[in-house]
Amino acid sequence: MKNITVTDYQTDADINSSIKEIHDFEMWIKCMNYKLFLEHAHSAEYYKQKNRSILTGKEKIHHEKTLQE
Repeated sequence: MKNITVTDYQTDADINSSIKEIHDFEMWIKCMNYKLFLEHAHSAEYYKQKNRSILTGKEKIHHEKTLQE
């Protein structure tokens, strides 16, 4: 057997990092698909989530105004 030098190789950390990025991307796609499904189906859960995000946005604006005063 010949000894060969490997100059361009990936470490386990690089591979694990890539796997984590792929997993995070897959989870993002699943969440987006779920949100789109809820919106398309006019689900009650969709409207609950939408109202929650609107309320938190209004609360942030109210909180920022009180901090400025």
